[in-house]
Amino acid sequence: MLFTKVKRRYVFVLWNWALFLFIILLLYPIGYGIFRLAIVILGFFLWLGAIFLFWNRKVIRLCCICLASIVSGITILPGYEVKGSTLREAYVQELNYYEGTKYVWGGENKFGIDCSGLVRRGLINASY
Repeated sequence: MLFTKVKRRYVFVLWNWALFLFIILLLYPIGYGIFRLAIVILGFFLWLGAIFLFWNRKVIRLCCICLASIVSGITILPGYEVKGSTLREAYVQELNYYEGTKYVWGGENKFGIDCSGLVRRGLINASY
């Protein structure tokens, strides 16, 4: 019983640290590939930790399982065809969104962006 409590407490502390790092990486303006990979890995461990820590709570367990099902379903759905004119209009609109954003070398979000990040983030946001 004591071993289970210590183990659960240890997992809870690690889960909180993972949540903290996950939020920091989401707000960090620079989008290196390793940071995006860390966000995916931390998200997976947050999901897994939530299932472990809150298994006795049926609502949270159901939400975690539904979330996994939704994410799995989205990843296997086929893509869609995009018209060039629609994409162009959305791209210009997304570029205008970043007007007034401060320059941060390597940045890719509203907190800071650079020239290549502007082009990349504008196209990514326009293609959604």
